[in-house]
Order: sequence, then structure tokens, then C-alpha cells
Amino acid sequence: MKSIANFYKVISSYEEIAVVIHKNPDGDAVGSSLALRDLLKYFGKKVKIYSFDELPEMFLVLQDGYLKLMDNPIVEKLIFLVDCADFNLTGLINTDILNKIIFSIDHHNRTKIKKVSKYLIYADKSSTAEIIYNIFQYFNVDIESKTADYLLLGIYSDTGGMLHSNVNEKTLEVVSNLLLYGGKLKLAMSCLKERKKFNRIKLWGYAIERLKFNQKYGILYSVITNLELEKYGCDQNDVSGLVNFINSDKNINVFAVFIQQNNKIKGSMRSENKLIDVGKIAEIFSGGGHKKAAGFVYKIEG
Repeated sequence: MKSIANFYKVISSYEEIAVVIHKNPDGDAVGSSLALRDLLKYFGKKVKIYSFDELPEMFLVLQDGYLKLMDNPIVEKLIFLVDCADFNLTGLINTDILNKIIFSIDHHNRTKIKKVSKYLIYADKSSTAEIIYNIFQYFNVDIESKTADYLLLGIYSDTGGMLHSNVNEKTLEVVSNLLLYGGKLKLAMSCLKERKKFNRIKLWGYAIERLKFNQKYGILYSVITNLELEKYGCDQNDVSGLVNFINSDKNINVFAVFIQQNNKIKGSMRSENKLIDVGKIAEIFSGGGHKKAAGFVYKIEG
């Protein structure tokens, strides 16, 4: 794991620290940022977490001090970028980080965030939350039950409920330890699966009914447009998790859900085929992610 030894040395020089997560935050971004905040507070730091987008409804139970990036310019001199594979995904611009120290923590296997980072902790782990857990262990910091909840959320989210191929014996050991620390896996499950309001269920039903299969490339996909979002009283956050739900047939190469909202198309892709790398596909559209799970946001010109 790169640069973990620099962690304490770097934060020792700063009393106030900013943590920034990526646009359209998922469970790993939310869980790992909250856990990192707890770790920094243990070392006596004042911490603010910034997000370009509002937190999805499913995470509101965990909303604890998030600041809207557009309304709150970052004044802290040290900025942690958490779970961000690309600077463009943070919502920050170059002037936001002028004369700032950037410390990134990320687990994406083709992370580009090192281009703007003076310090980087990178590891090929299931999630950024698993890396944060390892930082706690490295410095022998006790993990309280609430922090364990945050870390479980991150791991559970980025492993598709412990079903993806990025789960190994180390991941299971981490989860087991977090449960021993008082973490509740049920909380992660409720955030990601149980908060399905009636309109959202109807939207998912519509999307599933409209699934199409591209036989040439082995792609199963569905498209949701502005019209459907308006019809069911939903937004793009209500589609979160749908691509994981349909990712269930080993004979299909790629599962994808495309959402049109205003002049943008958001794509989410999953694959369990060892020969397919959806992260490379996402990069074509300035997106990113992992070999098995990736996404992008494409702006429609004109």
C-alpha cells in the first residue's frame, strides 16, 4: 500500500482538513469519507466533508455534516480526495486546489487521481473503505461501532452485497472484524436495498420490462429517459442499484443501464466475464471505475 506511512506525517501539519467525494456518491464514497473523518478527528483535526451532488435519499440516514461544494468554497489547505479515480469526477476545478496539498485514497485499478495528488494511498482492495480500515489498523486506532457501520457500508456497496469477484478472504476477514467491533451489516443492507419507495419499484419494473439484448456483443441493457423519470416521480438516484439487480446471468457479457436526464446520459455497467473490462469502455466516455463495475456521464452537445 503506497504512502500509508506518510499519512500521520502529512496531517500533523494541518489543524483543518477537507474531505471531498466524487459526484453521484455511492456507498463506498459515503462510508469511507465518514470513516476517514472519524480517523482524522481521533488525531484532533477539524474536518469538513464536501460533495458536489446532494447525497442520494438512501444515504440520508448517514448524512452528517456534508457540505454542498458549490455553496461552500474549500478554505482548508489539505484536501483528501476519497474514492475518486479521476479529478474530473470531484466537481472541483484547478483553481480550487491552487496552493493546496492533495492527498488521495483510492482503490480503482486505473486511477488517474495521482496526476493531481502529492500523496496517494492506493491499494487493489474491494473498496476504498477497506483501505481506510487498513489505515486504522496501521496506526492501532480503535474502531468504534458507528465507524464500523460506515466501513461496512462502503465494502458492502462496492462488492455488490459481497457477491462480486473483488471479494477475497482478506475482505471477509475485514467484514468479520468490523462486525466484532459492533458494526451492523443490516444498516448497509437497508441503505442499499430496502429503501425502495413505491414509485421507484414501478420505475424498476418498467426498466426491467424494457430490457434489450444485443446478441452480437452479449450486452443486456435498458434505457430510462426523462419521460419515465417524470412519469414515476423519480430522479437518477432512484435508478441506483438497478444494474446490480439485473447482473445475474453468467452467459451475458455486460449488463448496462443508461439514464437520460436533461442533456446528459449516465451509464452504469457491470460484468462478471473475465475477458471483459467495463472500466476501459467507460474511459471512452470520460468515465471510469473497475474492470467489473464502471460508469460514465456523457454530455449531449447541441
